[in-house]
Amino acid sequence: LLKNDGAALPLAGVKSLAVLGMLATKGNIGDNGSSKVTPPYTVSILQGIKKLASGVKVSFCGGVPARSKMLAKNSDAAVVVVGLGAKDENEGNDRDNLTLRPADIELIKLAAAENKRTIVALIGGSAITMDGWLDQVSAVLMAWYPGMEGGNAVARALFGQVNPSGRLPIVFPKSEDQLFKFENKELKVKYDHYHGYRWFDDKGLEPLFPFGHGLSYTTFEYGPPKLDATEFGAGGKLAATVEVKNTGAVAGETVVFLFVGAKNPPVKRPKKDLRAFARVALQPGESKSVRLEVDAQELARFCMMKMDWVLDPGDYVALTGPSADPATLQEAGFSVK
Repeated sequence: LLKNDGAALPLAGVKSLAVLGMLATKGNIGDNGSSKVTPPYTVSILQGIKKLASGVKVSFCGGVPARSKMLAKNSDAAVVVVGLGAKDENEGNDRDNLTLRPADIELIKLAAAENKRTIVALIGGSAITMDGWLDQVSAVLMAWYPGMEGGNAVARALFGQVNPSGRLPIVFPKSEDQLFKFENKELKVKYDHYHGYRWFDDKGLEPLFPFGHGLSYTTFEYGPPKLDATEFGAGGKLAATVEVKNTGAVAGETVVFLFVGAKNPPVKRPKKDLRAFARVALQPGESKSVRLEVDAQELARFCMMKMDWVLDPGDYVALTGPSADPATLQEAGFSVK
């Protein structure tokens, strides 16, 4: 769940629902190359919604502007299902850009102009930029390629039978300008060795959604990291404990990430590296201590001159929180001797 303004989700109290976009009718499970699978059946998002929407009038349009506009205007909420498929990204074909098709963007804008409670369900295998429409919709759910039961899974999230708890395994940029230039047709290209959140940290860029981002239908409070020891040797271990509390009204799950950065490294290193993470399930008002451990040797860097791993002695910082966003992280210092 990437965005959820005004508690647009879950779809509580909805009596009529417009479902827009042809992808809502497709069992869209991804590539047709070597990763292709042939399941015994697939459940589309529209099928999943209709199965769960008891007492809700569900109206569908594949994207015809006039009818889509009418359905969005006359419904309590609108779900726009757009994104990518095997023809857009596959084993032998990369995407030319990270945006949606112009027709998909226009469908989103059309629905959002008519219905303040417009939710976008995105299908795709990687980052999708949202410039020009994100601020017009209430909620965005990234469904990826959800598999044979994907329609039921998405519907359960939309109607609150499941509290979303997924976290982004990549960074979603605001625009392609934040990334290194992609040379789709070149046979040989040299890129910087920083990618993902490390690239954004190094360049001082703020992404659209950071690595680890993901919303819930509840809220969580994260305490600072408490370290077992603030000094240890090469055979030691970094152990951090983080207190997490569910401060909302429904049960939910969250993820605590542990990043580590070297304060004054002898060579250039990323500002932080992911070293551990843990998922925790909490009832409303419940608190739990989450323990994260990292062997000291996992903090080593590979030295090209020695062709071996080297653990640099010195000062480090442990950063914990719900994502790679610096604003969400709390830190504690330690030293390796």
